[in-house]
Amino acid sequence: MTTAELRLPEQDRWLHARLYPSRTGLTMYLYDVTARREAEQREQRHSRRMQGLYNAAATLNTVRERQDVLTAIVQVSQALVRSPLVILATPDAAGDWLLTGQDGPVEALTALPGAAALQAGLQQAVQPEQIGSCGDGWTTLTLTRPRGTAGQPGNAASTDDLTGNLLGVLAFQPPQDAEHSDDTRTLLLTLAQMLSHALTRSALYEADREHRQTLEARVQARTAALERSNRELEQFAYVASHDLKEPLRTISSFTQLLQNRYGPQLDDRARRYIDFTVAGAQRMSTLIEDVLAVSRLNTQPSIPTLTDLNTLVGHVTAQLQALIDETGGQVQVGTLPRLMVDATQFTQLFQNLIGNALKFRRPDQPPVVQVQAHASEDGWIFTVTDNGIGIEPEYHDRVFVIFQRLHTRDHYAGNGIGLALCRKIVEGRGGTIWLSQPAAGGTAVQFSVPYRAGDTRPA
Repeated sequence: MTTAELRLPEQDRWLHARLYPSRTGLTMYLYDVTARREAEQREQRHSRRMQGLYNAAATLNTVRERQDVLTAIVQVSQALVRSPLVILATPDAAGDWLLTGQDGPVEALTALPGAAALQAGLQQAVQPEQIGSCGDGWTTLTLTRPRGTAGQPGNAASTDDLTGNLLGVLAFQPPQDAEHSDDTRTLLLTLAQMLSHALTRSALYEADREHRQTLEARVQARTAALERSNRELEQFAYVASHDLKEPLRTISSFTQLLQNRYGPQLDDRARRYIDFTVAGAQRMSTLIEDVLAVSRLNTQPSIPTLTDLNTLVGHVTAQLQALIDETGGQVQVGTLPRLMVDATQFTQLFQNLIGNALKFRRPDQPPVVQVQAHASEDGWIFTVTDNGIGIEPEYHDRVFVIFQRLHTRDHYAGNGIGLALCRKIVEGRGGTIWLSQPAAGGTAVQFSVPYRAGDTRPA
């Protein structure tokens, strides 16, 4: 048996032929398979279009910049509508048309074939019908904003609504053998929806980039203004504190002279007033020195050097020896690392921490201070533990704020600057400082110091 399929062009039909040989000749059977062939062709055409839409979607998803999106729209549309000439017209802020071709922007509409008909078609494209046609074989496809995005719904019922949601117009010249079936219309409507989403996504991407640039510029401007304000404030604090020392020294000196020279002639109330004045001047002098110490941390550059903290804490302990002897206390120091730090600042740091631990002691027992360090994954963690009066958890953050005191000067001297100064030193080295409560009572001040080149690292 032999089979074959024959096409009858005049009748536009397909026949399936089967030949059977016999002793007397050939027997032929003819079957009309036109319906099957047309169904197969429709299926193949549908498969090609679906693959084309899939490829177009993949291409459009890879581009973000607006001009790249416009060029990609033209290129994928050429393949889908099988047109050698495709133009994408998008409205600008002034209401003029910006034209994009296969190779990018098109300078003049007059350079295109059938320019007059295309111009008229663009003007008529803004109408409720999404697919239109004009002279010289041009077909237009109106692209509107999809539903759910900013503005009016994409499938607007009126021309005014459509104009407000217009994203662009795709104009093309279909081939001579182009079909005008429902499948073709469905393809064009699907293509219009896909291109509208691509244009909307591009506009959102562009708006987001502009917003980020504007926000970044604002942040930079405000950061610069804040840094400038901080520098001016720090400079003011330094100059003001420095200039205040001279009149304060005059007040203190002449008050003491008044006390020494005329003290015997004064009554007890007058002498008590003079004592208050001298004590206040001395507290003011100490306060000014503390403010100067804080301002110097920002006005003077920090110069890190490789410092043996065992030696540094030993010097601090020696400076505090009088207080240690007075309180009968002990300072126990574990093995400390060598770090790249500003030695002057870290001397202030340990002097404040150990001095506070000795000062805020229990009245019924001598102070015991322990200084330890251990390595972590990111750096060294130091702990200064005491057996003193302790600090309630609700005050753990407050004590690091400048001028914050938890006790009156009658009980403990100081201006509430020590721990604030410690925090600035630690944070200036890139670390953090915090408080915790040991189970046995007292206070544990801990601070972290991240690793830097030259630091001692665990084996």
